[in-house]
Amino acid sequence: MPLPTTIWALVACATGRTTETLAFDGDELAAIRVAVDRGDLTLVGGASEVRLTAEARARAGTRSRAEELADAADLRAEIVGDALVVEATAPDHGWIDLALEVPDGLDLEIALDDGALEGRGLVGGLDAHVRGKGVDLELFPEACALTVLGPVTLSLPFGLDYHLTAITDPAWGADVVDLGFDTFVQTSERVEGSAGRQDVPVDLQVIGGPLLVLEATP
Repeated sequence: MPLPTTIWALVACATGRTTETLAFDGDELAAIRVAVDRGDLTLVGGASEVRLTAEARARAGTRSRAEELADAADLRAEIVGDALVVEATAPDHGWIDLALEVPDGLDLEIALDDGALEGRGLVGGLDAHVRGKGVDLELFPEACALTVLGPVTLSLPFGLDYHLTAITDPAWGADVVDLGFDTFVQTSERVEGSAGRQDVPVDLQVIGGPLLVLEATP
């Protein structure tokens, strides 16, 4: 009786990518609202204008098909009233990453589904909901609200009049440096710290990962 024969098939996988850059005058803006489906967002503060760069990538059996899929990524950016509204959806079998340079003093509203949020040198307000690969931010806040499924590293300046409240995951824990708090209480599920007039609210909810609050370097 002949022995059975095993045949292995190797399937090539090509990656296609497209890149788009847009610029907006930030003088008339009060807020930026960004929603990303399957992709990362990187924020850089201190810019003179708003500059958005999007890179979409997709995988397929051939380069031409991969590039066709990458071209099908959905990126929309428009000014509505005094806000820049950005919506990005990854292509099939792919993802879309955004890099956003922003002026100081704007309110940032972020919604990320299946992605990571990173930011450096941000000055202003931040309200973010992130599900995916976590958050790593340096923020000089007027106000901050973060709801995150995943790990969080948040760097804040020392000495502001904070009212910090964090709901944490007891399976992962939290480590919060002293930012000049007058009062500070920490349990396995909650952290509270306050200083001065308490007019800089920082509200954090972290599930599925640790919370690390550090002192930002001026």
